[in-house]
Amino acid sequence: MRSLLLGLGNPILGGDGIGIHVARVLEGTLEGVEVATTPTMDLEILDLLAGYGRAFLIDAMCGSGRGVGEVELVRRMEPELFPYSTHAVSLFDLLNLGKALGYRLPEVVTIFGIEIGRHVTFGEEVPPELLPRVPSIAETISRHIRSEISQSPSEIPPRHSGE
Repeated sequence: MRSLLLGLGNPILGGDGIGIHVARVLEGTLEGVEVATTPTMDLEILDLLAGYGRAFLIDAMCGSGRGVGEVELVRRMEPELFPYSTHAVSLFDLLNLGKALGYRLPEVVTIFGIEIGRHVTFGEEVPPELLPRVPSIAETISRHIRSEISQSPSEIPPRHSGE
């Protein structure tokens, strides 16, 4: 099954670009996983995801209740999981649109949300409070992807129980 790791975020909004930053750190380290990044959440996402059987997305999140730099795993694509977004359209809506338009989209979509706290400020650098956490964030995500590809249980608890 072809796999894609997609880093999302706005690289000029400090912490919001953490998904792109971590994806670049992981590029070339995960055998059999292609890596791409995009600063937009629009129809381009459908073209990026088309043809893959599995997709791993990394994006920033705020207000999850987790500490800055902690990773949250989301596997279920339900609208109530995406109540607010800085993106023009939610990932949930894009995937539904893509399916309605006949795109061959991944059967398995795993989202890694990285809590950034209030680190959405103008600037291309990862905020100093978040930067030291990048290696452990990348390792956590890498470990989970390897585990999921090999069908081993996840090391990150899912956001909601009852999956």
